[in-house]
Amino acid sequence: ADSNIVWQGVQAAIDKQIECLRQNSPEQCVALVTFSNEVTVFGDGKGVPVVIAGDKLNDRDELMKQGSEATLPQAVGKVGRELCDKVFGLEEGGATALGPALLFSIMMASQRLASKVIICTDGLANVGLGSLDELYTEEQQDDAQQFYDQLSQLAKDKGVSVSVVTIEGTECRMAELGQVADKTGGQVGWRLVTVFLFIFAQVNIVDPLKLTQEFGNMLSNPIIATNVTATLILHSGLYFRSEESGESRLTHEIGNVTAETEITFEFGVKTAKKHTPEAEKEEGDAAAAKEHKLSDLKELPFQLQIKYTSMDGAKSLRVISKALPVTNDREVAEKELNIGVMGAHAAQTSARLAIAGDYGKSRASSIVNQRMIQRWSQNTGNRDGYVNWFSNIAPMEVELRDAQQRERLTFGQCYSDEETEALPLAAAAVAAPRSRSKKKMKARRTECSDQRANLMFNMRAARSKTFMGPAEEQKRETEEDKEE
Repeated sequence: ADSNIVWQGVQAAIDKQIECLRQNSPEQCVALVTFSNEVTVFGDGKGVPVVIAGDKLNDRDELMKQGSEATLPQAVGKVGRELCDKVFGLEEGGATALGPALLFSIMMASQRLASKVIICTDGLANVGLGSLDELYTEEQQDDAQQFYDQLSQLAKDKGVSVSVVTIEGTECRMAELGQVADKTGGQVGWRLVTVFLFIFAQVNIVDPLKLTQEFGNMLSNPIIATNVTATLILHSGLYFRSEESGESRLTHEIGNVTAETEITFEFGVKTAKKHTPEAEKEEGDAAAAKEHKLSDLKELPFQLQIKYTSMDGAKSLRVISKALPVTNDREVAEKELNIGVMGAHAAQTSARLAIAGDYGKSRASSIVNQRMIQRWSQNTGNRDGYVNWFSNIAPMEVELRDAQQRERLTFGQCYSDEETEALPLAAAAVAAPRSRSKKKMKARRTECSDQRANLMFNMRAARSKTFMGPAEEQKRETEEDKEE
């Protein structure tokens, strides 16, 4: 009975979205691909379905070839009803050839710029490439993880965005599938081709009765550019805290972006000893600023260079230069804190560390940012802003804490020796040897529950508006109006 409810929910959700596209965006194209123990390509529902089975499910080159040569669907305004009929004619299957279906669909969607693949699954990938079932050796685990990492890069390079939805109560290894969505933008492009991969896609675990709303959210935010890179150039006396090089220039390869995409940078003041966060904390920002004569400056220059491919295929460069005021007074600086930007940055940073398997550093980062936001709250009297930030970040923090406790109960310690009981209260920890760090990351990625992965990837995609109250939102809109 539960299985029937899930299946009917999926059919109703996809039917609803196809109908919405047919009425509101009839020029858009939608293709249907299903997978069980084989992959079936229905396309727009007008032609004869193409079945991919047997050894082909393990042949990467063949799947890529078939996907890149697949017939693209007609506009949904012409074939929407036929496609909906195909959806309601489908039946549940047993096995889950998710990996082959995803590879095929990425290549099919890549024939048109800024297309979208939505994966819908309620089961673990267990047939063909990317199988996540019965991985007994470390080599098998590495091969599976590498497959999804390669899919992420392939989709990113091709300008295809991938989203992932699973059903509450199932385990589908979201730690792997979520990487694909996280690295490709995970938002729907209204333009051109949307490929619905049937069994289940942005990373979310949902109630089957809310699937229609979930698909609607995914189809509400168009891709506006692909192959995006953002380079931020700082004053020579500053450096990026996330980098060990101490350089004043950093490039992020972003890939697909929507109007809601947000990328944050964190920087500090260089010191003579070593350009690292630890050295900076040892000497202090004020001392370092004096050493570089930054304290004499009234403003510091920043330049952002954005390279991207627009929706018409043109390659473009946008340069934004700005000088911002300087202060050596921490209280003054923190009083001007933008809670939206700071909240999103804190959430994204903690989530990035957690996804990499550094649970201790993730929690330490949350604690440090919590203290800063708490000081801001006290200085400005904005308690609601602090409570809002804390309520959003707390579920992931609790999940990571519980995961560490389970490791201690099972193994007598965490996967990394530096993660002691006191670690979350520390600002930094001694780095584990590289081999141990890699082993920790693999172990945690393999054992990560879908619930934990869902929390981490949702925080990784956190946006500033999540952490803004009405007053901050109004202030931001006023500032944007002034800039325009």
